[in-house]
Amino acid sequence: MPVRPTSSLRPYLLNCGLLTLPILVWNLAFARYLPSPLTPAEFWTGIPRSIVIGENVFRTLVSVLPFLMPLREDTRRRRQGLAWFGIGMAVYFASWLFLMLFPTSSWSMSAAGLLAPAYTPIIWLGALGMLGPRLVFPIYWRPWLYWLLSLAFLSYHLAHVAIVIGRSG
Repeated sequence: MPVRPTSSLRPYLLNCGLLTLPILVWNLAFARYLPSPLTPAEFWTGIPRSIVIGENVFRTLVSVLPFLMPLREDTRRRRQGLAWFGIGMAVYFASWLFLMLFPTSSWSMSAAGLLAPAYTPIIWLGALGMLGPRLVFPIYWRPWLYWLLSLAFLSYHLAHVAIVIGRSG
């Protein structure tokens, strides 16, 4: 049976990274509309170097690796992963929307509300690990490795946001 030329490109084209593009666009388009302490102008001011480095190293890994993770081929498991990713993305977007539309609400002024965009990615990041059980090149890889990197990123990110909230309140 002849192999179609595009079949060798499929893992590179149909990867988990494509799912992250709407989130990236969302972040770039709406970050300036978040409440004052979370806007880009204030967000990076006065953050300890160790947190900045840790957050950016793990953010880079968590952002780049999905482009090297082909989408799971098992249809049933892929549907489950996509469902979790959709739920996670909806919760993440809702956390931003609530802060932007109701900035003076008790939720938006609380630590839990201001931290929501930093902790809700756990759902869609977890789903990415489910959806990408291997990498495009032959190296040991398991979903728990991506989950571990995601937890490291979220830990630094939450610490960063907590510092921002602490100094503004």
